[in-house]
Amino acid sequence: MVSGSGIAKLVATLPDGSKVSQSAGIAADGTWPFFGLPHQENGFIGGWITFDPVDGESDARGTLDWVKPVVSPDTYYQQGFTRQCEALLSQYVSEKNVPVLQFPAGENNSRFTVYEGDLSKLPLPRVLSLNAKGKVTSSAGDKFKMTLSLKSGLFSGSFPDPQSGNLRKFEGVVFQQQNRGVGYYEGNADTGGIVFEAAR
Repeated sequence: MVSGSGIAKLVATLPDGSKVSQSAGIAADGTWPFFGLPHQENGFIGGWITFDPVDGESDARGTLDWVKPVVSPDTYYQQGFTRQCEALLSQYVSEKNVPVLQFPAGENNSRFTVYEGDLSKLPLPRVLSLNAKGKVTSSAGDKFKMTLSLKSGLFSGSFPDPQSGNLRKFEGVVFQQQNRGVGYYEGNADTGGIVFEAAR
């Protein structure tokens, strides 16, 4: 969120489930310093974000350094890591009677894909239906569930693990610049990615 005075505020969930937040002014050249203290304030994630919109890609982007120490109580990535990651930001706009994602009209107009992570077997891409009111339905007849908030653009849900049958939770955000939703799912000791996009 960016205020009229040029103050940018970010509240985010990282792919390991930890929370970060930042509020700072945007410089005249469009750069914004981001620095967060996740992992019980033992690690950090930070770098420079540049507000320079590119249609079909992002409204702002940058490269962040992410350091996670060894934190034994954590469920994911207990051995810690140091890595660089690309950060992409997209404005989110929700208007009455306007779909938040420009998917084809009708049923079976979207696809949900799970990738990477540490599951022994990944589920096949799933065909879903998204209507103008943000309701997501699956015709597979299993325990898949997904809820989308039109107000915030956040979504969450769960899908059945094809190997164990256990439900795997996921959450993500609508990324309107790329006309899709992106997020992560909870694996065993690692997390993986999810993509919610128009059906091909």
